[in-house]
Amino acid sequence: MADLHALRRRALGSAPVAVLALGLLVLAGALVAHARKLWFYGDDWAFLLHRSLRDDTLHTLFVPHNEHWSTIPVLVFRTLFALYGAGSYLPYAVMPIAAHLVAAALLFLVLRRAGLSPWVSVLTALTFAFLAGGAGAENTLWDFQVGFLGSAAFGVAALLALQGWTRPWRIVAGVALVLALMCSGMGIMVTGWAVLFVLLRRGLVPAVVTGVAPAVVYAVWYLAIGHGYSSAPAADLTVAPQAALNGLADVWTSATGMAGAGPAVMIVLAAVVLLRRHTPDQFALGASGLVMAVGCFFAIGYARSGFGADALTAHHRYLYFALLMTTPALGLAYQVAADQLRLRPPAALLAWAVAAVVVCWVGLAQAALFAEQRAGAVQTVKNRLVAAREVATSGERLLTDSPDRFTDPDITVDHLLGVLRGLPRGASATTQARLDARASLQVGVARDSFGLPSATAVSWSGFSGIGPGDHPLTSCATATAGEGARIGFTSDDAGRQLRVTATGPLETGIAAKGGLSALGGWRYGSEPLYVGVTAPGVRARVYVPPGPVTVCPG
Repeated sequence: MADLHALRRRALGSAPVAVLALGLLVLAGALVAHARKLWFYGDDWAFLLHRSLRDDTLHTLFVPHNEHWSTIPVLVFRTLFALYGAGSYLPYAVMPIAAHLVAAALLFLVLRRAGLSPWVSVLTALTFAFLAGGAGAENTLWDFQVGFLGSAAFGVAALLALQGWTRPWRIVAGVALVLALMCSGMGIMVTGWAVLFVLLRRGLVPAVVTGVAPAVVYAVWYLAIGHGYSSAPAADLTVAPQAALNGLADVWTSATGMAGAGPAVMIVLAAVVLLRRHTPDQFALGASGLVMAVGCFFAIGYARSGFGADALTAHHRYLYFALLMTTPALGLAYQVAADQLRLRPPAALLAWAVAAVVVCWVGLAQAALFAEQRAGAVQTVKNRLVAAREVATSGERLLTDSPDRFTDPDITVDHLLGVLRGLPRGASATTQARLDARASLQVGVARDSFGLPSATAVSWSGFSGIGPGDHPLTSCATATAGEGARIGFTSDDAGRQLRVTATGPLETGIAAKGGLSALGGWRYGSEPLYVGVTAPGVRARVYVPPGPVTVCPG
């Protein structure tokens, strides 16, 4: 009988871990199933095609991608490329999923070490896993975001080590924070979280000790190699606060799928941390996460303010970190609710099960929605690359070497005809895809002439005082453009060009029979620019900004 009681106690004791493992397994299965429908996208190609370790190892490993230190993601990508090439997306897709699951499991351990009950820790970790994996699916279902999620996982590992605060664990924490920095710029944010946690838990000197080694390593890298690579527009101080507040308000709104829930959840979490009595570890963990989430969004809001007030809500890659940092406070709220309700086992089990099912359902639904949208975008890209290969091998003249400058600017025609010759599978050169490819490859904007025959007639749409239809172009003509104005001319087998001088950026496109149209690219500057088209039988479109525009024969 004693053995049975002991066995029962062991089973009950291990039940929370078993439930957590089961929940993470379900999430992993769902995310992998979605990832099987996806493909390489956007920034992936920068690592796949332009970071060979054989060419320039120093550049490959240490020059940032945009402003992000990306040594670890580059190493992982190059290893997988050596093993699988670009023939299969799934090995790459598993990377961020695994990092996310590791972060959730480590978060469970952090909460348990802070003194939260086993079942509360399980529910909190699953809440983060499913909601961040769903609302933050731009991270979990895009292989390139292994950098962001690597920073997250290493950051939580550092927190776990810092809870021990022995010398060996402090060394482990320092190494984890350096690795977080080597994954992405979000390593700065998780390092700040770790330092703030130690400051609230142990004081100023230990906090400085915690942050000094990662700060020195990052500073050496930044000053030696990493500076000057930001691709973001200049910050706008008048927009930055609103961008940060919009992002913060959206965090729990998007995570829960409940309109307007974000600010209320943040206020409740802050009240739980500040107004309830907690152990020192619990308070430091919850308060540091909330403060760092706010600081993180104000820092990113400033850095991304050049994109506008919606810079942090247009994409949910940053939402993931706010969810991660505020989840410990959510765990404290769960613990307060559990202590107050004091439900007996049947009622407690029912309440726990209902909460877990709701969290899982919301997260899985959001992940499925993102996967469906990304799968459509990926299929469009695949079709365009197949069509671009056809155009590139047609013998017609190309004016650029970028088949998809909007989504995949790192791919060139040489890549399509070389390393990507057999890709992508499951795609076709649709009529729209061919037009998109022609708009990218056979429409050019340059300071110098393309050597094409001049357009003999142009149409002026949206210009003051000029009627519809084509007008002969025998000499330079100037008109005033309104909003949405464009110039049009027809290309033939020999191609056509003209020269345009406007007050700002030109955007190009083409139209074909049947009402189909496609955008090409743009070139900034107010100097005279040649616009050339070599795609036969299409109508070229040159979109111009408001103001005076001069068009001359090419």
